[in-house]
Amino acid sequence: TQLTEERAKYDTDKVGHNAHVAKERVAFEKDKSLRTAQLTSLSVQLTSLTALLNDQRALHDDEKQGLTAQLSEERATSERERIRLTNSLEQERAQHKEDRTSL
Repeated sequence: TQLTEERAKYDTDKVGHNAHVAKERVAFEKDKSLRTAQLTSLSVQLTSLTALLNDQRALHDDEKQGLTAQLSEERATSERERIRLTNSLEQERAQHKEDRTSL
């Protein structure tokens, strides 16, 4: 009978232990599922933010190229105007010198 009682106690302890392990396993799996969902959500957010950043970079690059082209055109226009004014000044000087020598 003592052996039977010890066996019954062992079986009861084993059932209790197995129940505890099963409960911990369920909690672990639930936590794992929650963390996996959180990681998936963060991954989606990161992908979205990366796409947004890439769009902003492309927009910035397009704007920069446009401004660079505009600046180059303005520089070329300014250089043409400088040359025109320099030539005009040289012509006026030459005319002035010619007028002085004819007097």
